[in-house]
Order: sequence, then C-alpha cells, then structure tokens
Amino acid sequence: VSQLEVYANKGGFIQGHAIAVIQSASSDLSISNMTVQSEHGSDEPALGELINFTLELENNSESSTDAFTGEIIFSNGVEPNSFSVNIPGIGSGENESLNSIEFRAYSASIGSAVQGQLNDQNGNIICEFVIELELPVFEVSFENNVSPNSTFDPTLLITNFSNATYSNIGLSISSLVDEATVIPNDSLDQYSTFSPFQTLLQETNYDISIEDVAYGSDITFRVEFEKNGNVIFGREVSLHMEPASENLPVAPSDYGYWAYDDTDAGFDHTPAFN
Repeated sequence: VSQLEVYANKGGFIQGHAIAVIQSASSDLSISNMTVQSEHGSDEPALGELINFTLELENNSESSTDAFTGEIIFSNGVEPNSFSVNIPGIGSGENESLNSIEFRAYSASIGSAVQGQLNDQNGNIICEFVIELELPVFEVSFENNVSPNSTFDPTLLITNFSNATYSNIGLSISSLVDEATVIPNDSLDQYSTFSPFQTLLQETNYDISIEDVAYGSDITFRVEFEKNGNVIFGREVSLHMEPASENLPVAPSDYGYWAYDDTDAGFDHTPAFN
C-alpha cells in the first residue's frame, strides 16, 4: 500500500477528501508491539495518571543490528518528555522488548492522544507512535444557597462522566466578575479522587465573598482541576443569587434594565395597577 484515501463524512455526505502518502521505512527497526499500563488499570490512561510504557522492536532486515543508545521523545504536556533507552542488538526477523519507562501526560497533543518517537544515536527517527488517553469530562455546580453581602465556604457537586479515575486532584476557583472575591483558606489542604461515573459533594480550599449584588443575578467563576500543578480540566460555573422572597424585582438584564411588578413591595419603582 503506497497511499491512503481519507474521507470526512457528516450526515452521510462527504465533507472533505485527502490522500495521505505512506512513507517508506527509514530504519531496519519497527514497532512490533507496545504495552501501555495505567496507574488505576483503566483501558486508556487518564490525564495526570502514572503510565508504564514498553516498546517491542522487530528487526526487518536480513542481518543483525548493533546495540546502541537511543532516545524516546514525547510531545509537550508529557512529564518527563524524553528518555535515554538502550537498544540491544537484534537478530534478523527477531523481536526485543526495551526497558519500560514511566511518565504522566497532562494534555493531549493530537486529538485525544500524545505523540512519541524513537530516535537512534544520531537523532534520526526510527519510528513514531501515539498513546490514546481518556480525556476528562466533568459536570460542576455550586450547592450553596447564597445571599448578597455574604462570605461562604463553597461546596461543589461534581460528576465524573469519563471512564477513568482521577486521584489527588486539587480544585482551583477564580472569580470572573468584580462583585465576587475568592479567598484562599490556608488552613485547608483538600485533594479529591473521582472514580469513573461518580457524583460527589466536594469542599474546597477557598472562601468566597459576595458583594451587594441583586437577587436573581448569576455570578460566574472558573473551576479548574489540577494534578501536580498542571491544569487537566477547567470550566465556567455560575452561582445563582436565589431571591429570598417572590416580592423582589427581577435582576438587571444585559442592557441594565430591572423588571418590577405590583407585588414588589417597598421599592420606588413598584407599579400600581388599577
């Protein structure tokens, strides 16, 4: 096979087409097998999870290859991302496994995978490979009933929708509006573990102070999931100021307009309907 035809389909219709030329092998060695073992035993490693990785090489030439010291290099987001590896001499048609290496991937470099390559002693590429990852998918919401002019300890309701375990995760909260201040609580040092498809209530290492905002307002924060100082997931989460009574005006729209009806007692703009 010298080339592959690649089609992009949507709704049964071809949206794009490209031809990929298959490059000839530049080395007598190729990958015959690779083993990826995740820390928690899932089919695909999670971001931040310890990965044990082993390459098995095959000699495709008609003569034996000499031993040498090569290098495995990974894309950005992998720590560490380079390893010195000893490649043994391999007889013609034979296979040899390299010593296993361990690393963590904190982000994908292409789709849901990280890229790697094995180089020879001169820096020439012997072969390239990818390792598929289980990318995180979390649903996050505040479980606090909060009033204006108050300070509270945030509690988050978090659901892990991915088929992976995330352990020792730090939760970081930052405010995206001026009317709320996030205050680190140095007396707390909480980390979280999320099992596959689990929902749990999680306290944080922060206090939040809300200013004199209107009831009915939505205060927006950014919640990030961190592993060893690396952000593996983040999303915006809104906190709703639920009115304590139905007799309050509706908070301003995007244009700054309040809405009053005749049940909103005690306000200068309360209408009187005859």
